[in-house]
Amino acid sequence: MKRVIVIFIFVFLFCTFAHAELSFQGWAVKSGYNFDSEDLSLGVDLNLNTIAKNVYFVPQGELDFFGDLKKFGVAASFQYFIPVENMTPYIGAGVDIIHWNYDNDFAEGSETDFKLHVLTGFDFSISENFDVFVELKSRFIDESDTTLWFGVAF
Repeated sequence: MKRVIVIFIFVFLFCTFAHAELSFQGWAVKSGYNFDSEDLSLGVDLNLNTIAKNVYFVPQGELDFFGDLKKFGVAASFQYFIPVENMTPYIGAGVDIIHWNYDNDFAEGSETDFKLHVLTGFDFSISENFDVFVELKSRFIDESDTTLWFGVAF
């Protein structure tokens, strides 16, 4: 079943990018709290322009190294921004590849997982090239986890 989902996502991404002119538009740094591992996380997002009206393609990188569970992940999100005055709410979905490394009293090892995610958030424009955002991201397939992110975009 995972193979079918992965193949479907790659075909969808290929068809989407074949018609989009992606270009670097900005980046963001973020810090978050993962409710499941109860650890702090650090991350970076890239804004690669719109692929359709108000729909952005956003590659993401995430790092969690503060507890017994260390993880590094890369993700790709499609985010739909809803234009509203003074703030911009958004929703999105995407895929993650996460490498876990754990070392605690019960087990030791590492693994790499494929996850799907959904997210929602609010973007507040401070100036033309400076935004502040808050985002809630939940990953699922096998085990789920949820992170609340706070960040700044340039």
